[in-house]
Amino acid sequence: MLERVDRLKEPPIVGQLYLVPTVFGQWHHWLRDWPVMGLKHDDVEYLNFKIVHYHLDIRFLRVNKNFLPSAPYQPLHERANVPLGPLKFARRICIRPPADFRAPSKIRIELQSAFAGRQCGKGKRGWVCPHKYFPLGTIEPVDGVLQCPLHGLRIDAATGKCLGAAA
Repeated sequence: MLERVDRLKEPPIVGQLYLVPTVFGQWHHWLRDWPVMGLKHDDVEYLNFKIVHYHLDIRFLRVNKNFLPSAPYQPLHERANVPLGPLKFARRICIRPPADFRAPSKIRIELQSAFAGRQCGKGKRGWVCPHKYFPLGTIEPVDGVLQCPLHGLRIDAATGKCLGAAA
């Protein structure tokens, strides 16, 4: 039986097969089922982004061997002629570790400043980001810091405290 990636307590292993949440939609010019992470949401309160969307899970994103988007966490949202399909689980191979979140620095600084010092909740699978409640158990800490792949919030891996903007 395959493990669901959203129930892992540790990062997925590159080359291993998992059950991954997917949603049918259009991203760039491609129509297909896309691997997603987190819940469908908007980002009105801190980022002034009103479009309801998912975030692609780049760990399972295979477009073609030469294409890796410059902003891998671009949202997957409905288009005028292509509504998003329902969330379903599909077999996917983990093909890479997550990339750093690459939002414009002003957005990252504003979000990190708004959450600096807040305590994360802790669930069965580790710390949970206080912004959009993404479980961080599948994210590998770098130098003791977890970075939420949805919006780039930085969290001390040992204490669960949100950190301010990086210097």
